[in-house]
This record gives sequence, structure tokens and C-alpha cells, in this order.
Amino acid sequence: TCALPIYPHPEETYRADELRTMIHLCKERGIDIVFVAGPYNHIAFAQVHPDELPKMQQITKNMLHILKEEGAKYIDCTDLSTVPGAFRDWQHHTSYGGYLIYQRIKDYVEKENR
Repeated sequence: TCALPIYPHPEETYRADELRTMIHLCKERGIDIVFVAGPYNHIAFAQVHPDELPKMQQITKNMLHILKEEGAKYIDCTDLSTVPGAFRDWQHHTSYGGYLIYQRIKDYVEKENR
């Protein structure tokens, strides 16, 4: 079996605290930032650690909620989590996965520059 390198813990608040802090610091300093909400390897979780999958989904949901609540600009790539071939291992995208994320960023930039 494949060991899960990072166990998700949605009850921990440090991720949310760090994200909120980053958003607030950028706003305070006038930094125009666009966050990219990246995918997680849904396929691997579902196959090897299905009991951990709901935790990853909750972490993702929490992150998107914070971005919306804080009015942060972001590109949502979380739906790429279920695309076959997007990951080469638990955490790293393949060149195909990177291309899909690039397409989302490109589309966002083109839309913003119209």
C-alpha cells in the first residue's frame, strides 16, 4: 500500500489563520494578489485512503469559503482534483496537470484584461 505523506486535519485552524493573515497583509499593503486554489489528488485519496478523502474535501471547502468571505481574488482549480493524469504522485502535478492550471490562469488574465 501507499502511505499518505500528509494527513489532512480540517479541525486544525492554522491553515485558515495563515490564509486570512496573508489576505489581510496584502490588503493592508495595497498588494493586488490573485490566489490560485490548487487541486489535491482526489483520485489517490479515493483509491488508497478513502477514509481521508472527506477531510481533504473539507479543507478545500474551508479554504474557498475564506477566499470568498474575505473578498479575495482567486482562480479555482480545485475541480481539477478528479482529472486523471493530473498528478504524478500524492502532491505533485504532471506536466498535463500544470498545463490545466496554466490554462485557468491564462483564461483569468485574458478575462481581466478585456
